[in-house]
Amino acid sequence: GRFFCCHGGLSPSFKTIEDINQIDRFQEPPDDGGLCDIIWSDPADDKALNQNFTRNREREVSWVYGYNPLIDFLEDNNLTSIIRAHQVKEFAFEWTE
Repeated sequence: GRFFCCHGGLSPSFKTIEDINQIDRFQEPPDDGGLCDIIWSDPADDKALNQNFTRNREREVSWVYGYNPLIDFLEDNNLTSIIRAHQVKEFAFEWTE
C-alpha cells in the first residue's frame, strides 16, 4: 500500500498530494493554512465518525478532521493509510479503523 506520513494531518486547504507539494515549507509555520495544518491538525476521536473539519479548540490553531475528509483524502490519492508523528501514545502507536 501507499502511505501518507506527516507530523499532524489533513487540511481543508489541500485535497491531493500535488496540493501539498505546492506548499512553501521553507518558512516559519503560519497560524493557518495548509502548512500549519499538516503540522498541527488532529483526527477526531472515534465518536465523531461523520465529522468533517472543525476548528481545533484544544490547540487553538488548525483543525480536527473526521472520518469523511480522511476517507476522501485516502481515496483521492490512492492511499492505504495516514501515519502521524505528532502525539505520543502509551504503546508507541494507536491503531484506529
